[in-house]
Amino acid sequence: VGQRPKVHLDGVPVSQTLIDDLLVELRAWTEETGRVAKNRERPSIDAGNYMILRSPKMDHDANASKKTPDEDATRTVVTNQSRSTRASRRAIRKTRKLEKYRKIWDLAQKALNEVDPIFAERCTEIAVTYRFQGSPHIDKQNCGPFYGFSLGNFPNGEGGICVESSARLVAVMNTKNRMGRVDGRYTHWVDEYAEESERYSLICYETGNAYVTPGPAVFDIPKDINMVV
Repeated sequence: VGQRPKVHLDGVPVSQTLIDDLLVELRAWTEETGRVAKNRERPSIDAGNYMILRSPKMDHDANASKKTPDEDATRTVVTNQSRSTRASRRAIRKTRKLEKYRKIWDLAQKALNEVDPIFAERCTEIAVTYRFQGSPHIDKQNCGPFYGFSLGNFPNGEGGICVESSARLVAVMNTKNRMGRVDGRYTHWVDEYAEESERYSLICYETGNAYVTPGPAVFDIPKDINMVV
């Protein structure tokens, strides 16, 4: 990031009841699965724990699209059966994971509905993280912007989502107890926060839907600009 200026923005507040209920479920998740080195789903990311919950409608849409043309049936039947078996096993694992953590999905959807009910309907996946740190990256599979939501006891004013608005400017979206809309198809990362503090995040995004051409990296009005960081 160096000496690039930062522009600061605030996401839309989420109701305290949903925040409290989500913290109960998220703490139960890390109590069960662990808080350190439990990121197996996206190892390129620096996070104590990480999982992806997928909307049940994804499996329905995927199954509906599996059609083999009659003229290719003889030649491809064995290959398709093998692929179908692997896909079915993956789908079963993902479905079981969603069932196990359904409360997290439902509460996150309620929070998203408070802010943007149209996007809540389009959301196909939610990345659930604990102590996500730094990790500049681009979300290549996303077909549009995402909503980020963070919660926990980490200090106010820290742990925002940073995104490159341009080669010379970084936007920092405050997502603590808030939903902030960011386009993850630009390089983005998590800003620094107190080392031993608790920070959970929910990243609500969509894949497989109609592609939205990238526009601005963030979608809220800046509250200030720090010219020296």
